[in-house]
Amino acid sequence: MNIYTYYDDIEDYGDKRKSNYSKMIEEWKKSWGANGWNPIVLYKKDVEQHPYYQEYITKIKKSISKKQNLNNNSYEIACFVRWLAVSNKGGGFMCDYDVLNNGLKPPK
Repeated sequence: MNIYTYYDDIEDYGDKRKSNYSKMIEEWKKSWGANGWNPIVLYKKDVEQHPYYQEYITKIKKSISKKQNLNNNSYEIACFVRWLAVSNKGGGFMCDYDVLNNGLKPPK
C-alpha cells in the first residue's frame, strides 16, 4: 500500500539545509518501507498537474496575503497544495516526512 509525503524546495533554505531534508526523506522512506508500505515522495510537479491547481493556488494566495503568518508564504502554500498532489495520485495515506514509522503495518 502506498504512503505519500510531500516535499517542496522552499525558497531560501540553502544547500546545507536541503541536504538535511534529503537525509530526513531517505530515513522516512526506509522506516515506512521496512514496515511494508510503498513510500512515495510527491513534489511540486505532482501538484501542478492537478486540474484545479491554478484555481486553488489563486485562492490560497489571496487568503494568506490577508493574514499574519508565522511562516513564509511559500511554506504556507505548500501546506495546502500537498493535498492536491495526493489527490492527483488517486488519494491515499499522507504523512509528513518527519514522521517515522515504528511498526505501523498497512491495512489488509
